[in-house]
Amino acid sequence: LVTSATTTSLDSIKYDAATIKAEFKTYQKILPHPDKLLQEQHSFTYLRNKIEESEIDMPRFLKYKFEGGIKPHIALCCLLLGEYEAELKKQKEHEKKNKRKKPKYDNHPWGIYPFLVKILSFGYLHNQLNNPADYIRDQFFRVAHVIPTHVVPSDVLRKKIKNKGLPVPNYFLDPDDPRQFPPHIALLVMLQDGE
Repeated sequence: LVTSATTTSLDSIKYDAATIKAEFKTYQKILPHPDKLLQEQHSFTYLRNKIEESEIDMPRFLKYKFEGGIKPHIALCCLLLGEYEAELKKQKEHEKKNKRKKPKYDNHPWGIYPFLVKILSFGYLHNQLNNPADYIRDQFFRVAHVIPTHVVPSDVLRKKIKNKGLPVPNYFLDPDDPRQFPPHIALLVMLQDGE
């Protein structure tokens, strides 16, 4: 589970979900649609140049380290960890309210079938998600309990996830691999979905 140490250490870089969302509002209008972002996978430098041409303050996750920037995967973790913690609180409250009721496995609109599929596939098959932001969120929530409590490079993050036997989300895989999408694109898709 994510502990308070996770948010404390990520707060130590003074970059949280509220700051990321506030920055996003300044450059939101110049970004392409999320589907276009995912298909064309605009490069880091392309996005930097587009924001510089618009004479807008550069978001911290698009700045270089010497400019005071942070890596996009860290910004994505900051954004999604906040959502993950909120989701955990909701689940705990829901469990407290429904503690006396009998557990139901057929609360899905299709009845018990998704539950049976999960059992028969030993948890390897998951519901299909068509919204890119939901897909990104779902992949992150599966590994959120493994995210380190301190800021680490992306290769160390991938290694920690692999060592726990979990699937590495597409946006944390090697960005040099053309089949993967970079974390700055995943972050922008998540931000655009929230607006």
